[in-house]
Amino acid sequence: MNQIESIIPRMAQKNEGLIAAFSLKNPEFNAGAEISGLNLGVTSPDIKDQISENRKKWLESLGGSLDQLAVTRQIHNNHVAYAEKPGVFPDTDALVTDRPGVWLSIQVADCAPVLLADVQNKIIGAAHAGWRGAVADIVPKTIQKMKEIGADPAYMEAFVGPCISCDKFEVGPEVTEAFPDDLVDRDSYTKPHVDLKGLIGRQLKESGIQGAIEISPLCTMEQDQKLYSHRKQNGKAGRMMAVIALR
Repeated sequence: MNQIESIIPRMAQKNEGLIAAFSLKNPEFNAGAEISGLNLGVTSPDIKDQISENRKKWLESLGGSLDQLAVTRQIHNNHVAYAEKPGVFPDTDALVTDRPGVWLSIQVADCAPVLLADVQNKIIGAAHAGWRGAVADIVPKTIQKMKEIGADPAYMEAFVGPCISCDKFEVGPEVTEAFPDDLVDRDSYTKPHVDLKGLIGRQLKESGIQGAIEISPLCTMEQDQKLYSHRKQNGKAGRMMAVIALR
């Protein structure tokens, strides 16, 4: 059996009580499927049984199981839900919990997955931040929700997973007008580009996070052999998943 490759954020590597991971494409899996690789997203064209099996394999590689998973039905909004137990959370783009064994999950294929942890107070969060969610403050709202159940930004750490880079994120007027002007590059390209990672990184710092903020340098469009990209693959992409859990 092929070994599944994932990114393990540094905050999980150094904290034994924390599980966190981001799945890579793993293109050697499911070579004959409509979408090859370890597709973990129900919003993509693959059959649900295949996606469920992929999720099962990936979670087991991390020491988890499907019945521990809290899943968002993402709609690019800024709604944050408290996950008291595993299950499906409709119309939700971020989850927080203080319950050990509840695996918060986010699906992405160009948008940014943001994982948050206050290990001191045993509170975690996960947010799906595309440009719409980012400018609608999904990340600060997730941090605020964590604070409401006892988290302290002074103890928080964050991981921003692979997403589309400024170099590849060409946008129109609707997006440029929504972004801070200094995070819009109007000079280097034919059309404006925006810095999604830059916006999220700024929001994390402005929310008072004093621990480490790890931002992946990987771009989903540039590294499409390792990562799915909705934009690069014209909407026919699979989805990666980010998870975070308290042991």
